[in-house]
Amino acid sequence: PQRSYMIAVVVSLLVGVCLVAGILYLRKPKHLKPDPTSSVPRIPNEKETEDFESLLFGEAQSVPQVIAEAQKLANNIIERFPQSDAALLLMGSVYGQLGDIEKNIALWEKVIRLNPQHTDVYDKLAQLVKDQGDVEQALVYWQQGLKIDPRNAKSLWALANTYIERHEAEQAVGLLKEACVI
Repeated sequence: PQRSYMIAVVVSLLVGVCLVAGILYLRKPKHLKPDPTSSVPRIPNEKETEDFESLLFGEAQSVPQVIAEAQKLANNIIERFPQSDAALLLMGSVYGQLGDIEKNIALWEKVIRLNPQHTDVYDKLAQLVKDQGDVEQALVYWQQGLKIDPRNAKSLWALANTYIERHEAEQAVGLLKEACVI
């Protein structure tokens, strides 16, 4: 029941995005709509770009206001579905895109606590914290994921590459041999 409800929520979100895109297209001034007779795309001029941005963000809204609205929406989804893997993964990604890496990590760690079998989340977390400079924690995440799925080629390769970057050749070679057997 919860899975089908989440699928319905995700489909609803996608339909909503498509509707917004359609509305924006219909509201777009004629001079910004593509010419159906032309096969060559053209680059919009500065005025056209400003017109389109004002349609997206409105006259009174700034980019920070749009980001704040997106964060409110993400918080509402998390409040409604606090135990849903799919909602937490999606909202973690949203927060990552918004630059709130701490919230991104917290949500993905919650997914692992709820369902430790999500080996792909270990990979995502590892890469995310590695990109933030915490290589030690990245190693921990990859190793935890490999305990669950020792044949996860993506984790093996990523962990091996990290060991290579750290000049730990013996560990890297062992992992690369494992990855090649898979």
